[in-house]
Amino acid sequence: MNLAISLQYVCILYEQMSVKDRLNEIKSLKLMSIKLFAETTNLSYRTAQNYLSGDREPNLEGLIKICTHLGINLN
Repeated sequence: MNLAISLQYVCILYEQMSVKDRLNEIKSLKLMSIKLFAETTNLSYRTAQNYLSGDREPNLEGLIKICTHLGINLN
C-alpha cells in the first residue's frame, strides 16, 4: 500500500470517528489529562468527562469553544 492510499484510508477512518473518539484523540495527541482538557477548554471537569466518555455530545457552540481553546479546526 503506498503512502497516498494509506493517508486516504486514515482520512476516511477519521471522518467516521465519533465526537467522543475525536475529542479523546485530540486529548491524547496533546498529552492532556481530563483535568487539563477541561481547564484548557474552559469546561467544567464533569462536562469534559461527559464529552470524553460519550455520555453527552457538545452542541455547536460547545464544539466551537473547544476548537477555539485547543487551536484546532472543526473539520
